[in-house]
Amino acid sequence: MAEDSGHIAGSIGSIAAAATANAEGTQHIAGASGKQLDAMAEIAASAGHLLEMAQELQQSIHRFKV
Repeated sequence: MAEDSGHIAGSIGSIAAAATANAEGTQHIAGASGKQLDAMAEIAASAGHLLEMAQELQQSIHRFKV
């Protein structure tokens, strides 16, 4: 009986360690996802700015067309 209790306690310890590692991994992924979201927002803003610049350039070129 004591041997079974020791085995169960060891299994619970292993499960707890796996759960802790899983939680740490999840936090790491959440942090990386946040950084990726920030980068995507910056890319979207840059793309919008490039669109505006392209439109202005197109209008400027249109003036020189005969």
